[in-house]
Amino acid sequence: MFADRVTKSMVAIFLSAVAAARASGTPVVPVLVGAGPLEGELRAQAAAAGVPAHFVGFKNQSELPPFYAAADFLVLPSVSETWGLVVNEAMACGLPAIVSETVGCAPDLVTEGETGFTFPTGSEAGLMASLRRCVEQCRAGHDFRPALAARMQVYSVEAAVAGLLQAVRTLRSEGGRA
Repeated sequence: MFADRVTKSMVAIFLSAVAAARASGTPVVPVLVGAGPLEGELRAQAAAAGVPAHFVGFKNQSELPPFYAAADFLVLPSVSETWGLVVNEAMACGLPAIVSETVGCAPDLVTEGETGFTFPTGSEAGLMASLRRCVEQCRAGHDFRPALAARMQVYSVEAAVAGLLQAVRTLRSEGGRA
């Protein structure tokens, strides 16, 4: 799992939720992808809470596949995210996603328990509950991949091209009226 493109408060909440989940017996080991001036403070928070967090720094998009391959799920706890393309990438790799309700793709990509989980933005308890549910389903052998594959077909490049072509055909048939 990893968190990316999130604010200080959300990363701090994420680390607190991981600590709480671990304290209740849910074995979560976070890998945080990204870099910034708050890394030292966040490392200190993780260490103080006994969270074995791995901070791997900034990674170019082309460097992300090994992280997806090693992860069990993705966490994107952003306060504001227009869409959250990282969720598409993770789901295309077969990973369920845990996202805050203000991540733009949440209503379209995340179906509770099928393709991932959502939680109220800023809620440590909500994030911890989503972490626990996701880990429990993973441990029980739940296979998220069929639902993820079906969802990704709807949001594929091919589907986008087909939609664009249909829009062009519609405009042409209407004589260019929009």
